Amino acid sequence: MTAITGRWQINANGSLGTLNFDSPDNIALHGSVTFPDTGGRTDTVTGIWSDPAGQLSMTRLLPGGGVQNYLGFLGNNHPENLIVAGSFTQSDVVGVPRTHFGWFITR
Repeated sequence: MTAITGRWQINANGSLGTLNFDSPDNIALHGSVTFPDTGGRTDTVTGIWSDPAGQLSMTRLLPGGGVQNYLGFLGNNHPENLIVAGSFTQSDVVGVPRTHFGWFITR
């Protein structure tokens, strides 16, 4: 079983930050993400971890009601260096069609 809880470093479309997850069961996740380029603002994150699929689905709640929806998959070629990578969309990008941005997290 891969423990997804704890502290991760995140790179979301080039923005570097810190992601923290807690979970009572290593499935339903809740936590926070902080990016220095937002002035150090901390946003709430909720998600679901599927260990059999190695899949992480999470939502970041943005100020003003916007959200970012993330989907990522566990890289398994170096178990000593966990990485989850995928893409995300943002609901409040004005004038831009639903675009996918890249992201990844590492320990």
